[in-house]
Amino acid sequence: FVRSLSPLLLFIFVLLTGMEAPIVRAFVYLCLAWISQTNKLFYNSFQLLLASVILCVGLQPEWIESRSLLLSWGACLGIHYGKNLFTQSLFCYLILIPLISDFSALSPLSILINCSLTPVVSFLLFPLSLLCFLLPISQYVDLIWNSLFVIGQEVTQRSLFPGISQYPHLPTTLYWLYLGVLNLFAIEIEKRKGL
Repeated sequence: FVRSLSPLLLFIFVLLTGMEAPIVRAFVYLCLAWISQTNKLFYNSFQLLLASVILCVGLQPEWIESRSLLLSWGACLGIHYGKNLFTQSLFCYLILIPLISDFSALSPLSILINCSLTPVVSFLLFPLSLLCFLLPISQYVDLIWNSLFVIGQEVTQRSLFPGISQYPHLPTTLYWLYLGVLNLFAIEIEKRKGL
């Protein structure tokens, strides 16, 4: 029963978040995956990811300039490239370096932080955040979230590579080209695995 309601609940979530580009991209990806699975189309995750990004830009052409859509795309590529939490964090970090290096210090410690904090956020904070609608615990949950943000800011401000902590901002077209090539490369690798 809950499984059949999940698309509707996810759509409501997308609406509640103001239909931000990364959330819409994730929702479109899930819809495409469901369509592919239901109709036995056998599209791989990288094909679905590229299609979801293209559809998002088709729905909202101004998202072609959206850094958050690009970051979401890059992070999703990293997650699909990796095989476990560590390699997923490593690939996300490596893929996102060009996209974040012009506004954030580079710190490989973020890989370890992702590996250690992702379970905390996924299995503790997200459920607790939902419980805030039912129980008067929001002040405690907010305190935990704020503590994580402070820790994250401290780490990101301390680059292990001070000489290359920030690069100049590149034209958005180059970021699209970069992620597009990575995505197409992954699609080709997946096709060769299937042969």
